[in-house]
Amino acid sequence: MEFLPMNNWQTKKLGELAEYLNGYPFKPTDWVNSGLPIIRIQNLNDENKEYHYFNGNIGEKYRVRKGDILISWSASLGSYIWDKDDAWLNQHIFKVLVNENEVNRDFFYFLSMTILEEMKRKTHGGTMKHITKNLFENIQVQLPPLSIQQQIVERLDAIRKLQELNNKEIEKTEEMFDSLIKQQLALRENLVPLIEIAEINPAVNIDKSKPIPFISMADVDGNMGRVVNISYKENSGVGSGSRFENGDVLFARITPCTENGKTALLNGLNTSGMGSTEFYVLRAKKDKAIPYFIYLLTRTDWFRQQAVVSMTGTSGRQRVPKSFFENVLIPSIPLSKQKDMQIMFSKIQEYQMIISARKDKLSELFESALNKAMKGELVS
Repeated sequence: MEFLPMNNWQTKKLGELAEYLNGYPFKPTDWVNSGLPIIRIQNLNDENKEYHYFNGNIGEKYRVRKGDILISWSASLGSYIWDKDDAWLNQHIFKVLVNENEVNRDFFYFLSMTILEEMKRKTHGGTMKHITKNLFENIQVQLPPLSIQQQIVERLDAIRKLQELNNKEIEKTEEMFDSLIKQQLALRENLVPLIEIAEINPAVNIDKSKPIPFISMADVDGNMGRVVNISYKENSGVGSGSRFENGDVLFARITPCTENGKTALLNGLNTSGMGSTEFYVLRAKKDKAIPYFIYLLTRTDWFRQQAVVSMTGTSGRQRVPKSFFENVLIPSIPLSKQKDMQIMFSKIQEYQMIISARKDKLSELFESALNKAMKGELVS
């Protein structure tokens, strides 16, 4: 498959390719507990965000059905395909009615992705990302013939299917990991306070004569439960914060990081380091526990839920108190059993690393293919 040169493509305005219907300006007084969900920008960016509902009738133009293309145009720029049941569309989101005589629906979706990504780059650092309907409709694009559009869609869809399969494998492996943790750490009769097997925020000496390893909250992947980046700072660039050594466990104490699983076991450090003030540092007590057991324990939904219930402070800035770790009861498991658990779960995590790396590579492949396709450079 070889695509036509760009000079043979047609120049079109986005307004010629589709109609863009803005959502309805719902007010909080319109929200109820039943009816159809209201799609807000946060619902498009995060599937876990709570929906509000509306049980009236505001017209067909505001109803979204499965397969509709949606474009958020205020504060957050993005293109989406709605994959759920009927819903109402909130303001600041366009519902796109594609002119299929001019453009393939799926091709338009891919095209809009590249346009919005370019707009994001141009507004990087700005306080507000916002595009008007008139501005959007007048953006000029290069459009290949419908037959070439279809070929591009097929090529990109093939990569997306690989991404979907890999994502399902990631979900399946995470579910298996969590299920096995629950089985292995099922609460037993012999319960002990956590502080019997682990120190909380132990004293750590920092060598300030050389760059200090530093781990921020963003450096911890909550889904994988691991550190994904370590920066190094001079002594003058590090203030107060958590202090840790190799083998320690970091546990996020502030909402929503606690709920999001920001927990990690530190491996491979050859010197002590520092991190966000919002981490608790847990260290396994010798002859009582191994570091990996403390890590597994703090990764469980049960432990995290207990921590969340104990939170104190104002809404949005609630934190897990240190007293939680002093009072929470955990199952007492022999060291030999803990070591067996480490062998089993380490193998699962090694596989998780493989499919996580595959996810990154597929994402890079898709981005590369998408950019080349829109420049007429993609060939079979």
